[in-house]
Amino acid sequence: MRKSLFIIFVFTSILSSGQLKTFSIVPVAIDKKKFSHDSLDIIETYRFNHYTVTIGWTLETPQKPKLLITNRAGRVIYSKLGPNDSYFFRPTFFSADPTKDPTIILAETGSEYSWGNTVIEIHSDYAKRFGDLDVALFDTLDNISSNIAPITKITTLNGSYFFNFKAYQVVYNPGGPKEKIFNGADISFIYKDGDLKLETHSR
Repeated sequence: MRKSLFIIFVFTSILSSGQLKTFSIVPVAIDKKKFSHDSLDIIETYRFNHYTVTIGWTLETPQKPKLLITNRAGRVIYSKLGPNDSYFFRPTFFSADPTKDPTIILAETGSEYSWGNTVIEIHSDYAKRFGDLDVALFDTLDNISSNIAPITKITTLNGSYFFNFKAYQVVYNPGGPKEKIFNGADISFIYKDGDLKLETHSR
């Protein structure tokens, strides 16, 4: 009985020390207006809150996909080139409150299959890269990986972020030398103290 009371007390203390927030997917439509950029062949543009996310191809050869985030004044607050031989960036927007900062973007990249997502935290005037979710949803029928973002659960507590996956099977390091299939409940990522780290959970 004492042990049970101790566990309840510790859990209550953790929750009382900070507020647990859940980030949900926010549908953001492609902006239909035509945009131009000096160094980018623009494919898609998204507007949300105080910033704009632009995706396009670089003009130099070989071309690469590029993601730009600009603030309300049009200043670039984040820029990322896609990896060599990648075909695209596909952003998924998450928010705990669409009227307030921050917003989390999972920016998928890949080729014929998903290579994972870069995690970006966006505020009205700056953006910060957490790191990469080196994981994808695994399709057992087609034996191919697809975007993990739609089945990702994001929560935050006391400055740490937790990324869990609501899927039967996921693949870690898709297409890479450390590729491995996991049950979705047995793998997660935690962003804490400036690092995004993989955690596995054995049963």
